[in-house]
Parts: sequence; structure tokens; C-alpha cells
Amino acid sequence: MSEKPKEIVQSFYHEFEAGNIEASLALLAENVEWVNPLPEEIPFSGSYKGVAGVVAYLQLLADTLDMGPMKLHRVVAEDDVVMVTGHESSKVKASGLSYSMDWVHEFTVENGKIIAVREYNDTAEMLKAF
Repeated sequence: MSEKPKEIVQSFYHEFEAGNIEASLALLAENVEWVNPLPEEIPFSGSYKGVAGVVAYLQLLADTLDMGPMKLHRVVAEDDVVMVTGHESSKVKASGLSYSMDWVHEFTVENGKIIAVREYNDTAEMLKAF
């Protein structure tokens, strides 16, 4: 029996937070699309396609931010869609300024793999640090 979408998404966060990047990437479909619409001042804004695109996105995050741990508040699933609410506090390397914000991540899971991720962030809070 395959894992349910909620369990797959929870595993993704668990592996990512534990530093097991390869294990978290293994939960992504080859054709995954990760979308993070942000103001142009934030360098990792955009749409990233495929596992290689997600790797490029994660590298941009690492180059730009000293990310604090992500705190998950709620994980709710309906069919193949999983919504996650959480919080992060991160520091922008270039400015030395920090931000703290709540966020929502929307995942779509098909055939045991994450095929889509869309982030909804508090861009006003982020911009203060950029």
C-alpha cells in the first residue's frame, strides 16, 4: 500500500529539516513544478520545473538566506492536495536583516510523488529584510 499524500508531504519536510536533501528530492516527481511568486527584489521568486529546477531553487535559497527551522502549524489533506501552514524566521545574507513570517504551502501529490508546490508568503515582511 502506498503512502497517502499527507504522509508524503510530512516526509518531505522531515527529510528536508533533517538535512537529508536527497531523500526529500526523491519524493518529487521528475516533472514537478515549484512556484514561489514574490516581488522582483527577492532573487528566488519564480517557477522552477523538474527536480533540477527545484535543486536550483534550493541553491538560491541557500545562497540568499540563513534559514531558521520551519515550524509546521497544520497539515491538512483533501484528496491529492495537501495544505501546510507554518512559520519561519530567516536572515538575508546580503543585508544582514532578518524576517519572521507565517506562510502556506500547497502541495499536489500524484502516484506517490509531489508534482506541484506553490508557496504563499508574507511578502511585505520579507521585503523589509531585502
